[in-house]
Amino acid sequence: MVVLWQRIILVLVITSLAGCAGFSHVHETITKYKQGVHSVSNTEMKFLRSAQDMECTADFYKKANDWALGIEKKFDITGLCTPQIITDKRVKAHKALMDKISLYADKIELLASSSNGKILEQNTKDLADKMNSILTTYQILDLSAGSHIEIAIVGISKIGMDHKKITEIKKAAIKMDPYLKSVINKLKNENIVLAQAINDNLEDIRQDLELMLEEDKQKGLAKFLNLVEARRILQSANPFGTTPLVQTKDSADPRKNPVEVAQKLNKALDAILAANNAIIHADLGSIEISVKDLISQAQAVQSIHDGEWQPIMKILP
Repeated sequence: MVVLWQRIILVLVITSLAGCAGFSHVHETITKYKQGVHSVSNTEMKFLRSAQDMECTADFYKKANDWALGIEKKFDITGLCTPQIITDKRVKAHKALMDKISLYADKIELLASSSNGKILEQNTKDLADKMNSILTTYQILDLSAGSHIEIAIVGISKIGMDHKKITEIKKAAIKMDPYLKSVINKLKNENIVLAQAINDNLEDIRQDLELMLEEDKQKGLAKFLNLVEARRILQSANPFGTTPLVQTKDSADPRKNPVEVAQKLNKALDAILAANNAIIHADLGSIEISVKDLISQAQAVQSIHDGEWQPIMKILP
């Protein structure tokens, strides 16, 4: 009888240790999910700031061109800029969307590590309802719902932590999935719009430089140097890095193409959705694969912003 009880106790101990190790693995995977989400969120904001800097750069050269042609009598050389299209208000609203996604990832990670017995179900439903209310009225280009975004962030912070069970993590992911999709789809559309805006600004700079060269009455070396300087300005205007003096279409670096950058960023946003979908439907192995892809996509797009490009204009606080 003693031997039998010893065997039973041994089995219970082994089972308990296996369970702890298994859930530790879950927690590690969900932590990586959170890290991936935060990485994408940071890069998303860098992309938006790049578009804002590009607007200011184009504005600088446009005003410089007008001054040179005598259209404008004064020119401000302080390098201070107040964006008129990609305003700080727009940036803050964009950040609020990313903050909601990041905060959700934080709560999922806390859920994976918590042994708190609070009820998750109703709190998650309340959060979903708040996000749904925002997403039915909120437009990135129309920022009148800014106050409601703050309400949503408060709502997220009130998510309760339930038992350390993967089923509870899945419940939270299920509740948030449709709202994550709505937010991320809005961000993806905005990224393409911003990329096109960067391209448009680069094109405006090119046209202004060509107009100045056409009006240049100098000859010889002076005119040659003006042409080279115009090319240098256009080379360095791209917020994603300086382009070569000359290049073929096939040799162009896609990391310096605003639309390509936006598409990479959108792939990283899609990876957030894919990982959340895996949390809902898949086993731990498949979740790990999706999270690894998220990390990979986040690293790929983050590397685009590792350069030392400095805007010619500084955004006024």
